[in-house]
Amino acid sequence: MSLIRRANYELDVGRVAAMQDRRGDRWTIPILDKCDHYFDGRIGSIQDITVAQIVNTSAWASAVIQARWYGSTSLSASAQISFVVQQAFVGEDDPGQFFTIANPLAGPNIALTTAFTAGTAVGSLETAAFANPIGPYVRVFLRFAQGATPAGGQQKITVGVSLIGRPG
Repeated sequence: MSLIRRANYELDVGRVAAMQDRRGDRWTIPILDKCDHYFDGRIGSIQDITVAQIVNTSAWASAVIQARWYGSTSLSASAQISFVVQQAFVGEDDPGQFFTIANPLAGPNIALTTAFTAGTAVGSLETAAFANPIGPYVRVFLRFAQGATPAGGQQKITVGVSLIGRPG
């Protein structure tokens, strides 16, 4: 596949993994398979990690984000992990330019999962519905908020996340 064809393909289906699993009336886009993330845990810090920059949602009438919790190691008592979905845009007149919200912490979010914490049971699933309207593209990121309790060292979490949309 030529580079230009590949770029157009990624723009059409999203750069995530161009893996759309069409099952009946929904589309499943895996954003993160089971994977580890490590955090240092500075008091009061909020760290956002982009896990999907451009996901094409132009054909979706409704959608949810599903986050899976596989566990954690040494997570402090006040640490919280959530997944955030926000609007994004790539213009047809300049596909090299990516537009997003200027201040991601301030929102607005179209979906935000309930936070995972040190007390979350392994195997937990959090689902959050997208608020309408859903724009043509979204981005997904993992938000780690340390809180007031310092970490004793490196904190490891193991998570997975998928988007499931229903075409309109």
